[in-house]
Amino acid sequence: FLLNRSSDLLKYLSLILQLMNCTRCHHTDEAHVTTEESDSILKRGKCMIPSCTCKQYSDAIEKIDEELL
Repeated sequence: FLLNRSSDLLKYLSLILQLMNCTRCHHTDEAHVTTEESDSILKRGKCMIPSCTCKQYSDAIEKIDEELL
């Protein structure tokens, strides 16, 4: 399908990001603490699963291409 506005693209990317898991520990983004100090697009940090040693949520998408916006 075609995305004819940048707001449509942002909504679409938001849905994709909500369905992603951390590429380090494979837990969902909801299992990670929200923090403004994070490097991730979703601003997620340490995993809250007790047995997990993941210190930083890792996004599958590293950056959003400005040309797409």
